[in-house]
Amino acid sequence: MSPIAPYEENDLTVENEDIEIGKGSPPWMTTYSDLVTQLLIFFVMMFALAATLNELQLREIKRRLEVYSERSNLEHVINLEINPKGLVISLSEKLMFDSGAAEIYPEAKTILSDISGEIIDIPNDVRIEGHTDSVPIATDEFPSNWELSTSRATTIARYLIEDLSFPPGRISAGGYSKYHPAVETDYIDEINKYRQKIRDVPSEYSEKLRRAATEEEEAEVHMEIREKQIELQMEMQDVFDKHIAAANLTERERAFNRRVDLIVSRLGSSVEGRED
Repeated sequence: MSPIAPYEENDLTVENEDIEIGKGSPPWMTTYSDLVTQLLIFFVMMFALAATLNELQLREIKRRLEVYSERSNLEHVINLEINPKGLVISLSEKLMFDSGAAEIYPEAKTILSDISGEIIDIPNDVRIEGHTDSVPIATDEFPSNWELSTSRATTIARYLIEDLSFPPGRISAGGYSKYHPAVETDYIDEINKYRQKIRDVPSEYSEKLRRAATEEEEAEVHMEIREKQIELQMEMQDVFDKHIAAANLTERERAFNRRVDLIVSRLGSSVEGRED
């Protein structure tokens, strides 16, 4: 075995010398990074301030409408609430329409004008939602509660836009038939549990899918998943029907559910997709 050759002077060794890794940042870089950080903090603060101001604005509109409702003796037909969707102004059927009809009362138009005056100058979007009770309707004009609830919402939307010059780009309208009752029941939690079960079904079959050797076997597993989800959906529908019935037991509850909601949404948020 040959001896190991000693290191030559040109070997890549460093002794008794300082090691410098990379180069230091130029002075302007530190100043620039501080500026960017301060700008970020500024915009975060502005966003938080805007959200706070919007919340205060909704509360102030609610307060003014409460005063208006009390002075006009409308407390029993106008309900005001602030929830995660924004300011919800609920107008009962008794205030707005004949039973089973979608033509706005002349007196109700004055009230809509007063409400519009409170919200027309703010940038928030407004969604109009029509709701009915569980009593079915079947007329030539409204074959079901779906048509009735939707027609009431769009009638109000058209009145705000065409007669009160409300910005059309800020308004949307929809009907929910009997399926979003204002009266809460104990079935909500049970329905939400069923929804979670339906979402969890595919994970229960993940091992079976992994073991599928052919496309046909994989398709059979997917069919099992779908059948299980349909089974759970049918069970959930039974629970949901009980929920609807329980929310419409008395005439007072049915009258409360026959309403139109004007939802003044928070800035930057959507008023779509209400959860049961």
